[in-house]
Amino acid sequence: MSRAYHVAVAPLATARADVQQQDHVCIEVGLLPILGEDTMRQLLLAELGRDGWTATPDGGRAWTSPDGLTATMAPDGRTITLTMTAARAVSAAARTQQEADAAVHARADAAAAVVRREATVALGRAEGDVRAAVDAALQRVYVEALQQKARSLGQIESMQRSESADGSVELTIRVRA
Repeated sequence: MSRAYHVAVAPLATARADVQQQDHVCIEVGLLPILGEDTMRQLLLAELGRDGWTATPDGGRAWTSPDGLTATMAPDGRTITLTMTAARAVSAAARTQQEADAAVHARADAAAAVVRREATVALGRAEGDVRAAVDAALQRVYVEALQQKARSLGQIESMQRSESADGSVELTIRVRA
C-alpha cells in the first residue's frame, strides 16, 4: 500500500548586513627646533613624501598599508592619526522577511563587538611599525637640519656620521666660521 505525501516548500527569506567598525590612535610628533618650526615641518613632510606618504588636500600627508591601516599627518605636522577599519558580512535566513531582518540585526550586533576588537588588535600591531617609520624619517630630518644649520654658520670642513647598533646616529660637523 502506498501513501501520497504532499510536501510544501516555502521559500526562505534572507537578509544580509555589513558590519564595519573602526578604531584610531593619535601619535604626537615633536620636532626639535634646530631650524625654524615651519622649516622643520616642511623637511618632515618632504621626508615622509620620499617614504611613500602622499600629499593631502589640506597640506598634510597620508599613507595606507595593504591591510587597510590609514596614517594621516595633520597639516601642522604635530600629530599622526592611525585609523584601522575592519568589516564583516552577516546574513540570516528565516520563513518571513521580518524574521530574517530581526535575525540579521541580532547577528550584526554580536559581530560588531568582534569586528571592533579585530580593528583594535590590528591597530595595536601596526602602531609600532608606523612609529618606527616616522622615527626613522625624523632622524633623517634632524641630520638634514643640522647640515643646513652648519652651512648657515660657515664653511663645513668635515662631517663624520656613525650609527650605533641600536640605530642612533652621531653626527660630528666641523665648521670654519
